[in-house]
Amino acid sequence: MSRNQASAPQVRVSKPPSIQDVLEGAAVRVVELATGRAVTFNDDGREDGLVDLLLLDDGPSVAIEVVLDADPKYEAAMKLLLKTDGGYPSTVELSNCWRSWQVTVSRHAVIRNVKMELNALLFQLESERVYLESVIEFPRLSSASPQSVARLREIGVVRLCSAPSSRGGSALLLLEGVEAAVGSHWETLLTHVETTLESPQWADVQHKLEQSGADERHVFLGLTMGSPGEAWFALDDGSADLPTRAPQLPNWVTHHWMLRLPYGRVIHWSPTMGWFDPYRPTVFR
Repeated sequence: MSRNQASAPQVRVSKPPSIQDVLEGAAVRVVELATGRAVTFNDDGREDGLVDLLLLDDGPSVAIEVVLDADPKYEAAMKLLLKTDGGYPSTVELSNCWRSWQVTVSRHAVIRNVKMELNALLFQLESERVYLESVIEFPRLSSASPQSVARLREIGVVRLCSAPSSRGGSALLLLEGVEAAVGSHWETLLTHVETTLESPQWADVQHKLEQSGADERHVFLGLTMGSPGEAWFALDDGSADLPTRAPQLPNWVTHHWMLRLPYGRVIHWSPTMGWFDPYRPTVFR
């Protein structure tokens, strides 16, 4: 390259943090608040078999594995939306339509199929003047609904509405949220955690904690909207109570933390203190 040629500028593209990154950052803040000790990031991805976090200053050594709890199908659908559209909610342009739609799909829907058929199906509704200007949940739609509505149900659409648009047709594509009956769900949450920890899918987490040689082996579990609804709602931020019994943990776990994402409570269980809310230090059980 001659001296007169300018070299291309070097551009660094930073990726947004993953949900796992967000959870690990939250775990560091919460554990430092609760223990008053410094937390060290230990797993930098360059070596297999390392636990995520360590506490190695004065006091017992502590190894912490930070794990997301999520329905794989829900997480796969969310990742596909983020990958293809770069954001959430996902926006789909509808070339044949003239209204703005909000389309909620089941966590089990095949997103690719939904996007392929959405334009034609919503155009059919608009052509028949079926605008659904109030949010309609599909179980409430009558059997006399247009054929396109039946097909929307088949591909996984569970909720639908539209509004006039001055910018042409488009659809916001969302994944259904979590639902649960009103009431206390601690027993459901504890049963879910106990079942999850016994799953063969957690063999790697078990191996890392056992190989750490730490005095205490902690699991920091992040519940997401891909978790069972009652388990997710148990950690509602408006609640101040705590579970009424200790969790039945496998012998490779000595302490357990639970945090609800994207917002909600965090609670901690230890064999000496029982249940504890780090952000409500007067709340114990």
